[in-house]
Amino acid sequence: MNFLQTLFKPKSPLFPNLDPYRTGWLDVGDGHKIYYEESGNPNGVPVVGCHGGPGAASKPKHRRLFNPLKYRIILFDQRGCGQSMFKDQFAANTTAHLVADMAALQAHLSIDAWHVLGGSWGSTLALIYAQTWPKSVKSLIIHGVFLATKGELAWLYEQNGAERFFPDVFAGYKAHLPVTEQKNMLASYVKQILTPPSTARKAAALAYSSWELNLLEIQPNRAQIAEILAPEGFDDSYALLNLHYFKNKCFLEEGQILRDMDKIAHLPLSIVQGRYDMVCPPASAWAVHKVMPHSSLVFAPMAGHSSSDAGMSEALIEATERHLSL
Repeated sequence: MNFLQTLFKPKSPLFPNLDPYRTGWLDVGDGHKIYYEESGNPNGVPVVGCHGGPGAASKPKHRRLFNPLKYRIILFDQRGCGQSMFKDQFAANTTAHLVADMAALQAHLSIDAWHVLGGSWGSTLALIYAQTWPKSVKSLIIHGVFLATKGELAWLYEQNGAERFFPDVFAGYKAHLPVTEQKNMLASYVKQILTPPSTARKAAALAYSSWELNLLEIQPNRAQIAEILAPEGFDDSYALLNLHYFKNKCFLEEGQILRDMDKIAHLPLSIVQGRYDMVCPPASAWAVHKVMPHSSLVFAPMAGHSSSDAGMSEALIEATERHLSL
């Protein structure tokens, strides 16, 4: 192991693996049933995790950010994602629907108020949920902050943003599009991917997904990325739902989240951000911190976007432990 590998090697501070003690599907209408699970202490402090995407899913490692002896850990898969069931992935699938689903799940589990944690797109959902239902939230923990703005989307998906740091990887993302459609790349991918199933759509989804996957971590796991992108088993559902939301500006007004932060100005807030996050640049985390001056902000110095990067898990667990007393 060389010096750099030692420097970036995660310390793995996560709590031990644990299995859910309860799983289920909640019928939220519109042909959707959302998958949810509970783990940890059934009588513990309730906390809910919002996964990234849009279009990803909750993962077993997400349970390990919380002390299982003290927290009642609730994870769920958003509409059209993971183990959630649907008749039409896109039908009645907007940010407002996801917020309503969280409120329905909270009521279903007989929880008056819970702590909320979210990363990446999950931070977006966590903030919007809190702004909609502030009395239902005890505190917020967010990481890899995404405010769903035009600038953030342009940074990641258009030229002269993250491309400047990853020109070699961006070349493949760009080359998949005809030269005449490279001025607005996100719109071009929307056109190619949000079409009836075809070989062309799958190829576009592969190129689209490969770009972001290679930016998630300081040291990308090439073998894992290759496995995810293997054509024979590739699942394009993430790209489909991702672009469904981005096409519609995440169903939010430009600048809405920062505009409405006064609605949750009273809530305890911890922010954890990778200093070298290329997917969701640190400027968004800083913008939230500036309008919430009482918030705690930690920049993990050797981390990118992934919560698995060095320093991210440590800072998140410090936050979940600290929030137990709130």
